[in-house]
Amino acid sequence: MAALTEDFLVHADETSFKPTTQTSKAFIWAFVGQSLTGYAFALTRGGDLPLDVLGGSTGAFLCDDYRGYDPLEKKGNRKRSGCLAHARRKYFEVGDVPEAHDALELVAYMYRIEHEAERRGILGTADHLALRRAYSRPLFVALLQLARRIRQAQGPKTLICRAANYTSSNMLYLGRAMRDARIPLDNNLAENALRVVAVGRKAWMFCGSGVHAQAGANRFSLIASCMLHDLDPESYLEALIRIVPYWPRAWYLELAPKYWLRTRARLDAKQLAMPVGAITVPPAEQRPAPS
Repeated sequence: MAALTEDFLVHADETSFKPTTQTSKAFIWAFVGQSLTGYAFALTRGGDLPLDVLGGSTGAFLCDDYRGYDPLEKKGNRKRSGCLAHARRKYFEVGDVPEAHDALELVAYMYRIEHEAERRGILGTADHLALRRAYSRPLFVALLQLARRIRQAQGPKTLICRAANYTSSNMLYLGRAMRDARIPLDNNLAENALRVVAVGRKAWMFCGSGVHAQAGANRFSLIASCMLHDLDPESYLEALIRIVPYWPRAWYLELAPKYWLRTRARLDAKQLAMPVGAITVPPAEQRPAPS
């Protein structure tokens, strides 16, 4: 997970699963950065884990409004950003209500502006921020004003008012993207990263223990990070299994997916085809430190 701390933005999300060693649910957390997609296991859904993973780093983190991220927000050095897709989902669940349709339309226009920025190839740049300030920010303000009107006119227990409450209570975090183009509108990257856990949960149903769960999280991290860097996971893992027993522990980072192509280029193809134990580690002078 150390590589995540170097990234400006990290997406975070979590999901539950059942271990056989306890009656209560345990959790797998996903952290998605530019250089690594990492998974971590925890017996509880408390806020200690995200604080341990990201608390010592700076930048931003993007998540939903779960209170388990509060310790990271309060004690860490990263600014919290909100997920517009979660806000949108609240209005979508309301159903056929005029105010909900209005909210969904405003959000749709904001995403159209993001698609235009992608089409122009300006994502995350000053031009992208200018586009958001000119077009997205007025739409976001209109969404906040709509939420205020809904809260004034509707009962607090209605679905439409709950959706409006979500928008209003998270306006600081949702608005962070209006001030920094490097921050996307939603947390879909982390949610997508957890799909492998949700799909797998239906197949393997549970983990035998916390040790097994963390081992599974480590494998998820390697495979997802391979996909992040356009590596074939099967080929990477096959080579990794051959190399790891003979690679100095102090240089393990060189074998991470982020650096694998550079490390792989220094290994002769014939060496990787040799039986386990016959691989020669390149001398230190041929292995510049990862950066």
